[in-house]
Amino acid sequence: SRAISHHYDLSNEFYSLVLEPQMAYSCGWYGDDLAADGVLADALDPAAEEAALEKAQRAKLDLVCRAIGLRAGMHLLDVGCGWGSLTLHAAEHVGARVTGVTISAEQQAFVQARVEQRGLGDRVEVRLQDYREVDDGPYDAAASLEMGEHVGQGSYPTYVETLRRSVRPGGRMLI
Repeated sequence: SRAISHHYDLSNEFYSLVLEPQMAYSCGWYGDDLAADGVLADALDPAAEEAALEKAQRAKLDLVCRAIGLRAGMHLLDVGCGWGSLTLHAAEHVGARVTGVTISAEQQAFVQARVEQRGLGDRVEVRLQDYREVDDGPYDAAASLEMGEHVGQGSYPTYVETLRRSVRPGGRMLI
């Protein structure tokens, strides 16, 4: 918890300088369709590079939603939701209900502000909560992007089992 706070509770303004507008803190998906559309950017053109990153991030979020079979009305648990890129995407573009959890107060405040700005309060709840304390499932699906390294090798079995228990039988989970 202290390590997360030390790292992620730097100001959101700092992270907005180094992340793209969705504030995704994980890899993008530069699939063949993006390359065919000419989206892969020329390294000498910063504007094209930024546009390519934004499209790659959206493509990744679409891919995640498809992989977990997410559809409108389903309830997603987003563990380690960060600045809310998946949480917001799933609510806005898929029509899912989403519960995002983070132990970073700065991230939680950031996501909550975006939820209010976008009028998603009826579909999104973002909690300042440890994933091990989530006990209101089962959810239709769960996802946790780029959080496993924070859990640590010794706690990984607990992490996976906690997520598994959070999902209804037949639901999907993506780590």
